[in-house]
This record gives sequence, C-alpha cells and structure tokens, in this order.
Amino acid sequence: MNRWQCFVYFVVMRHILRLIFCLMASLPAVAQLPPGAVVTPLNSYNGFPSRVIAGVVQDQQGFIWIGTADGLFRYDGYGFTPFQQTPSDTNRLQDHYITRIAMGPGNMIWMGLANGGVSSFNPQTGFFRNYTLRIKQRQLSGSVYMVLPDRHNHIWIGMEQEGLLELDVKTGITRTHSLLAPGDTTYTGHAILNTVATGVEDSDGNIWLATRNGLYKMSVNHALESFPDPLVKTGSFRNKDFIAITKLGDDVYLGSWAGGLSRFNTVTRTWKNYRINAAAPVRLTTNIVSSLIPGPPGKLWITSNDMGFGVFDVHKETVHFYTEQEARLLQLPIDLCYRLYPDRNNNLWLVHEWGLTRIQLRANPFRFTPVPVRKTDNKSYYYVRDLLETDRYRFIATTLADGLHVIDTKNGRENILPVETLPGEEPFLAIYRLFRDSKQRIWIVSRDVLYRYDTIANRLVKVKQPETDGHSAYFNNMAEDHRGNLWITTSRKGVYRYDPETEIYTAYNARNKQLTSDVYTALAVDQTGKVWVGGPKGGLAYFDPKQQQFRIYRPDKRSDRLQALYADGVGNIWAGSDEGLLKIRSTDLAVTGFFGSAEGLRGNQVYHITGDAKGNIWCVTPAAIAVIHPERAQIQLIPLQADFIKSISSKVYLARLPEGVKVLTYGGYYSVQPDFLSANTRNMPLAITSMHLRTGEKYVDADLQEKGRVYLGANENIFSFEFAVLDYDPSANHQYTYMLEGFDKTWSAPSDRRYASYTNIRGGNYIFKVKVLNSYGETISRVIAVPLHIDQPFYFTAWFITLMALVVLGSFYFIYRYRINKEREILQLQTKAQALEKEKTLVQYENLKQHLNPHFLFNSLTSLSSLIRLDQKLAGSFLDGMSKIYRYILQSKENETVLLRDELNFIQTFIHLQQTRFAQGLDIQVSVPESYWHKRIVPVTLQNLIENAIKHNIIDEESPLRILITTAGDDLVVRNNLQKKKFVDTSNKQGLDSLVSLYRYLTERPVVITETETEFMVKIPLI
Repeated sequence: MNRWQCFVYFVVMRHILRLIFCLMASLPAVAQLPPGAVVTPLNSYNGFPSRVIAGVVQDQQGFIWIGTADGLFRYDGYGFTPFQQTPSDTNRLQDHYITRIAMGPGNMIWMGLANGGVSSFNPQTGFFRNYTLRIKQRQLSGSVYMVLPDRHNHIWIGMEQEGLLELDVKTGITRTHSLLAPGDTTYTGHAILNTVATGVEDSDGNIWLATRNGLYKMSVNHALESFPDPLVKTGSFRNKDFIAITKLGDDVYLGSWAGGLSRFNTVTRTWKNYRINAAAPVRLTTNIVSSLIPGPPGKLWITSNDMGFGVFDVHKETVHFYTEQEARLLQLPIDLCYRLYPDRNNNLWLVHEWGLTRIQLRANPFRFTPVPVRKTDNKSYYYVRDLLETDRYRFIATTLADGLHVIDTKNGRENILPVETLPGEEPFLAIYRLFRDSKQRIWIVSRDVLYRYDTIANRLVKVKQPETDGHSAYFNNMAEDHRGNLWITTSRKGVYRYDPETEIYTAYNARNKQLTSDVYTALAVDQTGKVWVGGPKGGLAYFDPKQQQFRIYRPDKRSDRLQALYADGVGNIWAGSDEGLLKIRSTDLAVTGFFGSAEGLRGNQVYHITGDAKGNIWCVTPAAIAVIHPERAQIQLIPLQADFIKSISSKVYLARLPEGVKVLTYGGYYSVQPDFLSANTRNMPLAITSMHLRTGEKYVDADLQEKGRVYLGANENIFSFEFAVLDYDPSANHQYTYMLEGFDKTWSAPSDRRYASYTNIRGGNYIFKVKVLNSYGETISRVIAVPLHIDQPFYFTAWFITLMALVVLGSFYFIYRYRINKEREILQLQTKAQALEKEKTLVQYENLKQHLNPHFLFNSLTSLSSLIRLDQKLAGSFLDGMSKIYRYILQSKENETVLLRDELNFIQTFIHLQQTRFAQGLDIQVSVPESYWHKRIVPVTLQNLIENAIKHNIIDEESPLRILITTAGDDLVVRNNLQKKKFVDTSNKQGLDSLVSLYRYLTERPVVITETETEFMVKIPLI
C-alpha cells in the first residue's frame, strides 16, 4: 500500500481511530491555546484564493509571504497581493507551483518549485531570479522538498532521491551530497532513502536534516554525518522516515511518517520515541508528525496528519491534541494538519488539507469573570444587569436568574437574595438597577418591587411602594437629585419622585399630562439640578426645579426615541438615541456634539451610557462598545464578537466601578485592562504596503536603498500610497494620519483609511510621512518618511523658460519687423496703385483727347463736307457713324474694361468711317472667333491701334494699308503691313506707351509690340 492509498484508508477510519485514542491514550495531558487566542481561516471568503499551501514566511518589514500552488502571495493583514508567473518575463516566477518557501539573508525569499527549479525573490525590487538545478549536465526535474538558506547564504535543497543539494547563488552551480554509503541496501528500494525532507540550522551554523534515512548533520565545514537510531532494526517497522524537525536546546525533535515523535540528544547521542496515537502505533496512516516548532516554555507545537493540532510537553513527555469538539469550537481543522509556521507577531500559521488558518496567540484585553447562579430561567443565558461596590460588599444584579448576589470582599462569602414578583407578571426574577444615594444607602430596583439593602442584617428591605393598581410598574432606573429625592423611571407608569424621609411618591406621566408617555428607561441628573428622562416613545424631557414641572426638550428628530442618558462631570448630558449619541450642554440646552455612523459609531442605536475616571464616555451599540474621547472627538470601538466580548441580542450593559468600567453580559462580566485605551505600550509595525503610479506599482524600498529617495518623472505626478500596521490583529482600531511635506500644510485628520492619493503634484522635492495614533492621539509607531523627487516638466525648467522668453521676444521682434515691412509694402503698393491710377487716368485722358482732338474732328468734318456735296445719303450715314463713335467713347470712359463683343461691334462703325475716307486704300479684316467674345478688353483699344496704323503708314489705293484683327491663344492680335510715312506731324509718341501702362495695371500678361521690315504687330492680352 503506497502513501496516498494510506491517506484514503485514513480518511475512512479517522473517526474510529480518534474514538479509540480518546479511550486508550496513555499520555493524557491538558493543553490549550492561551485565553483570547483568535483562530481565523484564510480562504476565498476573505480574499485568499489558494487551497494548496507550501509554506509561510515573514520578511524583515513584517509582511507575510505565502507560497502556494497558485504562486506567491503577500499578506498585510487586510489583503493578498499575488506575484505569479509571466511567461514572457524572465524576471518573474518561472513556475506557479511552489512546493517550499524560506526566508534567507538580505530579506530574500527562496522558493522550491514543482518543476525542479528554485527561485529567489527580492521584495524591495519585485524581481525574481530563477535557477535550474543540474548535476553533471543532468537537469533535475523532481519536486523540491526542502529549500533552506543558511546564515552564509548557502542554499540547501532537498529533492527526492537526489540527496542534499547545494546551490551556489553566484554561479548557479549545484553540488550534491549523497546520504547513502556506496552499496547501502538496508532497505528495499534504497534509492528512495536518499531524500532530504526538511532541515534546521542551529546556533553554531550546523544544518540538521530530517531525511527518509534518519537524522543527518551537515557541519559548517561541509562534512555530512549520520546519527542512526539503534532502536530501529533492519526489517522492522521504520521510525526514521523523518518529515519534520526542530531543535530545542541540546535536543533535536523529529516527526516521522507513521513513526510518531522522536527525540535525539546531541550531547548523550541517545534516542527516544513517542507514539502520539496509541490506538494504532504501527499503521502507515497513523502517528504521522508533520511539523514541530517551539511553543511556550517547555512546549512544542505539533501538527499531525491523523491527530490534527496539539502541543507536546517536553518535560512531562506528554502530548495533547485538540478533541473534535474543541477543534470545531475554535475553528481548527480536526486532522490532516501538515505544517506550522510562527511569525514575530505571536501568530501561528497552520497549513492543512483545506488551506491556511491563522492562530493569533494574544491575550484578550477583557478578562471575563463568570457569575455562577443557583437557578436560571433559560439555561446559561441569564444576564448580569448591574454592579455596585462598597468598601466591603460587591453587589451583582442578575436577570433571568436567582436575584441579587452580595459578596463579602473580606471573606469571600456570597449571599443570594431573591426578589419578589407580583401576581399576574412573568415569574422570572429581574433586577435592573443598583443605586447608592448620598447617604450611602443601597437601593435595589427590581422589575416589580423597590428595595433597600440592610447592611447590618444583610437582607433586602421592601420600602413603601407607589400606587400601581396592583400591577407591576416595571421599574428600571433610579437617580438622586440635589435635594435628596429619588427619581424612578418605569416602563408602564411614567416617572416617580420619591422622598425617602417622608416616603411620599409624586407621579409624572401621560395621564396627568406632565409627560407625553408612560414609557421611560433613561434617567440622569445634571450639574444644574435638572432631572432628565428619556424613552423610546416619550422622547426627551427635563424637570425644571424652579417651575416644579417637566419640560419637553426636542432639539431635532434625533431626540425622539431615547434609550440612555448620562450626566458627565463637566456640565453635559449625553443622550443615546436610535440615530446616535447627542451631547447637550445643560446650562443653555444647546446640542454641542453628535456621534453617528458618519463619525465612526457602529450601529447607531445607543443602549447604555456611562463614563470613566478620565472623562471618556462609554456607550453600547448593537455592534460595538464605543469609547468616546470628548476633547478630541475621537471614537475607539470594541467589537461585540466572540474574540472580545460575547453578547446575545446586544444585551450588554456598563457599570462604573472604582477600578474602572465593567462590561456586563450574559453569564458574567468583563474587566478592561487599564492600558487598553492608551494602547501605546509597543511600537506598532507600520509599513508602506505599496505605491501606485498610473503605469503600475513602484517599489519604494529599491529606490530608497539605491538612491536615498524615490525619483518620479514629470508625467508620474499622480500617485498614491497604501500603508498598514503589520500586526495582523483583525480587531484593532488603528488611526492613521499622513502628510506630503512640501505640499500639505498639516497632517490629515486621523482615520482608519489606509491610503493617500495625490494628483498633479508640481515638480520638486517632497517627503511623504505617515504614522499611527492611539485613541488619545498619541503616536504609537515610528513615523515612516519616504523622500520623493518629481522632475519638473520641461516647460517649467530654467533653460526652457529662457528659450521661450527669447522665442517670445524674437517673435515680437519678427512680428514688428514683419508689420513694418508689410506696411512698407502696402505703402509701396498704394503708391504704385496711385501711380497706376494716375497713369490710367492719363491714358484715358489721352485716349479721350485723341478722339476729341481738333485734328480728328477736322479730318472727319472735311470728309463729311465732301460727302455732302457728292453723296448726301452717304454723308448722313457718315454723320451717324461719327455720333455712334463719340457716344461709345463717352459711355465707356468710366469703365476699365468692356466685353470684346462690344468692342468689335464698335470697331465696325469706326472701320466704316475710315473706309469712307480712304476707300480702296485701307483694307481692314476682323477674324475673331465667337468663343472669344465673352473676354474683356480696354475700351477703344482697337480704335487706337487702327488709328495708330493709319497715322504712321502711307495709304494708297495702289499700295493699300492692310490691317488684320485676329486671335492667338489668349491674345488679340492687330497687325498691319509696314509702309511708314517719313514724317508724322500729329504724333506725340505716347499712344502705345500709355496703352502698355494701362494693361500692366490690369493684368500680369504684357502687351507685346513687334516690328519687322514688313510688318508691325501688337498683341493685346484678353482679360
């Protein structure tokens, strides 16, 4: 049967074996976790995802590191941060499945892996280094059973059948040390014996090894020595398959698979074996000791696969495991416990088949004192309702039990005095209030009857009762005013005032319209003499001693339902309502404070209130006891839970005694340790748990160690810090305060918030600081300071500002120069435009003058005179043409350009007049395609060019002047044959020049004038 089959067999038989063990155990002992120990399973419900745990270590800062089959996890008491395999990143964990974990020198975490490798992790930098184990070029692939860094940073590794391996961290070279002598065949399948399961280093630097072949020691000079157990005989049941080891003084204790617990004395070299499971001493599924660690003085904590969790007394040589009932009550696993690890915070970390459990070995700050009773109406769930102490007696009021307990503190004798119940009422005893008046008389307020205690006769004396119609008034509270009157509140009859001297009662209730209700449970007398009453239906009211009547007090709706009242020593009334706690100044009735959920009060309803000698206000809510420090307006919470104060249905009350406040609950009461509120007896292990940037996590410690500060780029000015007290106390109420020196002016208000965020911080040097305060505002941790440097954005640097200043000045200069140049250009253009305009005007003037000059008119009139004599009809037509010419000239003189079509129509008239004058001596041909007619031309351009040709050339019928008007591209071409006159008396040499200047003004295309020996040509650009 192999080991895993044995496990199956064990699971089936474990309950039978445990029963047999309880009946037959030969080593009985009594052992238990210290009072107040807290057991917390860590599983998916509180954020821990893994069930297969390889081990637990604690680093120098105090973080807990957990190796699992799902990778490495860091725990800070609040949450788990994973560090897992990233296939593309060689600086990450090479295999998720961690089989062993250990803490080495330099705060390095070492891990053995299931694939046969070893990894180291530096928590300061977040980087892994992976090692592949080889022996003579042979790569090892077995699961790592042990990884043990010694004080010299030698890494010792155990792997199945490979003996003891030694890893050189610098070179990565693996050396091996075999456990077996050559030819050793003591055991069938002897190669399996060459396996180291675990080890421990002693104070001298020797490594003690638990192996499958017994106990070995690797000395500091690397000599391997075996210590065989002479009680183990060849062929007999083996006791030396060791899987656990620890050293205590001169003794090495070893746990084995199915061999129980063994002890080896290193001085006498003697062995002793203990069967932890006497029911089945030689079975493979029993007597499995899986881990051992030193516990309290003279004790070893022990885990067993078959017996669970327990303790071994090294002096008595007895072992005790928690029974199934005890284990279930504490939430401990019953069996299949594999390993146990301690930390520096007095915690034990228990690895078992179902995951990981934290056992917090701390003392409860609340010491419980049980109050045994002779009889009870509901088994053990009776209540201690009030406490009162005198110089000699302690009075304990119980409800649902046997009455009043009076204890003589000098001789310890106890006297139990029952109280009377009225006919028709529920037949249980209930005492709600114990009160001592100014004359030291002791009053007992039971549900149905009021008593005074006779200290001489040690008995209850029934005083005169108020008129209640034979039914119980349900008395519940009592107080004394400044005149010596006693005030009693009831749940049925309102409020009574009782004069002990005259034994006269005065009733105040809804029936006589003194109050708005008959149900009042809260009562207090302030320093001014006002008597305050409150109830769940009547709200809050006070008795005015001057007016001798009650006045309803309703500052707001929070005072409608009152449960408790308390008058402190500085003139305030504290009123507990369904919505929180009100602070009322008794002199002017002003509400000066309020504590609700927003202020940190858990469970807003306040049931009971009292004060302590230091002026702190204690109150009970459904979820906690809150201690309020009025000067700082701070709240300290004591959770109502099993590991602190047990309660049922929030039935918790408070009593102020000379030695402090007592917390009253079912079955007894709690005394509070004097230093609980200050809680500054130790330096809390505060740590920065992470720093987050937009790009990911920043490893603060690495930068601090290397550079002395954390350097951030200009684009990393948005960041946050997380911090925590690494004491792993789930019930602690730590108050954190922080500041970014250089940015924040003061520390933040103390709160339980564990993070600080900053955005858009300017470049410069800063120091982030954080500390922990107690409820008194006292610092209880070292101040953690993280220096920061944030690079200035380039646009804030001196060189950039200087450059920008030069650029701006240069820009202004260039803009100025540009504007000057532009203004100059504009001025030049304006000047040129003016010149062109003038030139245009002159051209137009010259053109007009040309057509209106006397010579043209004279020639035209002469021709007309000849025609009149020769051909009157033709003369009329000539005269009509002249009028059209002058009309066109006058109409076009205001236009820069006209359509070519209009100009061509006009020139036909002009040509007709000229041909009338020169007959066959002038031949003018116009050949302009219709597609050009939409273009534009300067008015009378053609007339000027024709006139210019006529003026400078000889016109003769034998050699006529031929003028051709046509197009070429975007130009209008006017050409004529050249037969120049020798003298032109009317020429001023400016006609063509003016025309060229005018077109230069209108278009960039020039007027082209070409003259050859036979031809004169002018190209006019069409616009």
